[in-house]
Amino acid sequence: MLATLQRHVIEPLQAAIGCPLSAAHYHDLTDATALTTDRQGTDIIGQQLELEFCGGPTLCLSWYGVPGWQTYSLAVARTSFCTAAERFVPPGDCWPRYLGRVLTGFRIFGYPRAEVSRTNLGTGHQTTDVYCYEPHLLLLNFDGVWMGVANWHAEDDFIPRQPIGDDIWVLFDAGQISRAIAELGLEALPNEP
Repeated sequence: MLATLQRHVIEPLQAAIGCPLSAAHYHDLTDATALTTDRQGTDIIGQQLELEFCGGPTLCLSWYGVPGWQTYSLAVARTSFCTAAERFVPPGDCWPRYLGRVLTGFRIFGYPRAEVSRTNLGTGHQTTDVYCYEPHLLLLNFDGVWMGVANWHAEDDFIPRQPIGDDIWVLFDAGQISRAIAELGLEALPNEP
């Protein structure tokens, strides 16, 4: 399923390499006044992160329904899936470090192979699905300043417990990124065709 990773993550990100970041927007169910943030380098939003690149594409990072992946796997699209969400400029001190910087690279983390078992509560029948090369964390390099974007469930203590979820985490702190990779056992996935 490398072709799926290529189409839904690698190709859109490669289209922005060499372009400066001109704007960022959060899409959430509420406005900026209700943003879930620890004010120390982690924001959690309900829908998607939109990145606009000068002379390049607009990229929307979120959990999309990519065929062959779990419902809440992270993907990158050139158009927004949000129709009724609040769209706002992220508040705080973190984003100015990235605006105007060129996207110079990226890394993808997830699992090369994951088996997910489900049990039908009515029949007791168990099924196992296998997912390959699903991304759950993207690291974006803006001229040597890294940012993480992940899809995990929101947690009150800002410690992810599952590698997948219906919220988008924007991670500005290198320590938080490293801890999450280690605790969730995420592995580097291919980031080139």
